[in-house]
Amino acid sequence: MMKQYMMPANLREEMQKVDEVFNQTISAWSGEMKPYIIKLESDPLWQVIPAFVLGVCRYQGVDPDLSIAMANIFRNIYFASYIHEQIKDDEEGQEYNQKMRFSILIGDYIFGKILKLLLNANAAQLVDIFASLICKLSEGLTVKYKMDADFIDNLNNIYAPFFRAALLSASRLAGKGESEEFYGDLGHNLGLAICWHIMDNSEEGMVKVKYYLDESMRILKKIAPENKLTAGYVYKLMVESYPLLFITGEKMAAV
Repeated sequence: MMKQYMMPANLREEMQKVDEVFNQTISAWSGEMKPYIIKLESDPLWQVIPAFVLGVCRYQGVDPDLSIAMANIFRNIYFASYIHEQIKDDEEGQEYNQKMRFSILIGDYIFGKILKLLLNANAAQLVDIFASLICKLSEGLTVKYKMDADFIDNLNNIYAPFFRAALLSASRLAGKGESEEFYGDLGHNLGLAICWHIMDNSEEGMVKVKYYLDESMRILKKIAPENKLTAGYVYKLMVESYPLLFITGEKMAAV
């Protein structure tokens, strides 16, 4: 069972702005989209992903207004992916009716707005990152429903790509192109740590959290081998985007 997300105090004001921008983005179809949003309110990643985007943009020195625009774009992509994820195959007993067609239309409509949102944010240089993210999510949903993917596959193919794209985008906006792939790998591993912690509070889950945090530290040392603050970077980023305060010292010692 997923944990409930606890919003860090220093992110609340920024996240309120993200909420406002998101509501403006979907205003044309807000009534039709409301049922999906109500369901998403119990999904921690609905808040965690844009919060993570704000965190990485802040630590990469991205302009605050652009950071909010980026968080909104990621929320829109997560929203569209969530809607598409609700659409099952005929074999699974879902009737291809007007409601299903409308769900497909809404999801496609939101995906179609991403390029416009990037252009409005003067971030056209990120188009390839978001095109790759959307393709990866589509592939992940296909694997999930057509090939009976397991939990770990779904984490890698449906959820972690958001975190990879977030750090890739922030590093490119900050002019750190020479380290882009390292930042992408860092985002992937941080994303897996966050997702394991949200979705699995078992002892095995805590082992996975520690493993992916250790991997994140290893990657950070490659990016900035002389930077003694890398551990602080990971800690602040994790706590601000998703407070790992649930992991007590005893639990971490146990793994």
